[in-house]
Amino acid sequence: HLGFDTEIKISHGSLRQLDKALGFAHIAGEGQFNARVKLGSSDIAKLDKLTGTFACDFSGAKSNSVPVLKQLNRLVPGVELLDTTINSGEVSGRLNGDQVRIEDIFLGSNAFFVVGAGRADLGTSYFDLDLLLQTGGGLADQLVQNGIQYGAAEVLADSLVLFEIADL
Repeated sequence: HLGFDTEIKISHGSLRQLDKALGFAHIAGEGQFNARVKLGSSDIAKLDKLTGTFACDFSGAKSNSVPVLKQLNRLVPGVELLDTTINSGEVSGRLNGDQVRIEDIFLGSNAFFVVGAGRADLGTSYFDLDLLLQTGGGLADQLVQNGIQYGAAEVLADSLVLFEIADL
């Protein structure tokens, strides 16, 4: 058996190309990202032996390039999620075979923030995300500046909505 361990850094990667590489149809959106990926396998010939971690930074992207926000925007009438810059955007998780555990999702702008976690199946293109959306200006900036963005789920805000999005 031939195994491997590698670490990859991506700067200014294309979200559209990432979508295609993972076999999804318009999940990641458009725009650019930076990422760190660590992959390893005890047997390079078998997908189920592939393991790894990933962390992606979407800071500076336009919110209208993120399909999850497009889905949320349909469910929250009167709240505009799609015409703002993402000040802080991070997604991290683990890969085990064709299963992805998304451990942390954080997208923040002057108008909203989204925190969450979930899972994906690369074999079937199935997504299951649990997301918390907070709307209203100011709070997202304070959370990002104070470095407590992942504690945001505990904050009661002006408008707080919990969503589960499955099979986007």
